[in-house]
Amino acid sequence: MLSWKSNKYLKGATLARAWAGWGKRNMICLCQSSVWHKPFFFPHKHHKTLIGGNEQAEQVSGLSYDLFFKINAIIYSMIKKQYKIIFFDWNKTLSVSLFWDQLSDPKHPRNKWHKDIIDFTFNKNKFLINKWMRAEIDKEYIAQLVSDEYGYTKNDIILDLAESCKKMEFVDEQILKLINQIRKKGIECSIATDNMDTFMEYTKPALELDKYFDDFLVSFDKKVLKFDVKNKKSIPFFDEYLKDKELSYEDVLLIDDCIDDSGTYEKLGFDILQISSSDDFLKKLKKLQNQLI
Repeated sequence: MLSWKSNKYLKGATLARAWAGWGKRNMICLCQSSVWHKPFFFPHKHHKTLIGGNEQAEQVSGLSYDLFFKINAIIYSMIKKQYKIIFFDWNKTLSVSLFWDQLSDPKHPRNKWHKDIIDFTFNKNKFLINKWMRAEIDKEYIAQLVSDEYGYTKNDIILDLAESCKKMEFVDEQILKLINQIRKKGIECSIATDNMDTFMEYTKPALELDKYFDDFLVSFDKKVLKFDVKNKKSIPFFDEYLKDKELSYEDVLLIDDCIDDSGTYEKLGFDILQISSSDDFLKKLKKLQNQLI
């Protein structure tokens, strides 16, 4: 996974991918890791041997020449890698907008509903969220539960939910410009989100997302979440889509705030660029846009 979390134990190809992702193409890279604390110098891509030779490589890196060379080989293969599709997560990546958020305004006539709806849906009945995103239940079901619990009008609950979904915002106004620049390079940019029926019904049309993204993969439609992987041999959320596109896992990249704890994505060669905050996302997206050929 491409991750820069401090004290994260990165090793082997994973570490190399992380460095390769953010090394400046055509230049020597100076990197600092939480595993090896000495700086690493990586050679210009046109050099056939390590700059400074074996002895300097060992002195600079603290690694044996063989291991140092192997890491370099992986790095340069990653730098040359050309993704065909970049998938963007929605919640906590492209947007941090929340359901029923307008009700949090003290001046809203149904402000008192906000705490009850959020607490009931996302705290007391948190187990329902994944069911909702897998299409085992829908917004009507959730609204009915809330209505039964508090006596609030079901129709108003749904209307307020729809309003919040239609008014969602991107984390930064620069995001769409950067994505457009990536698309101009011939790389498809699509949304891949664990989400509810509300996304395609309300958010996508209201924000006219089809103007900015090539496609949409939503868990509610697929009835499976991105990290629903069992046998570590396949990724059901993406498999059919990639097959139709005649692409492999290595042809695509996922940008997401979550990671695959099972190790399936890494094992299958499906790169994930993990982001930790909106600022981190913007910073890494800018670097990625500059890096891509």
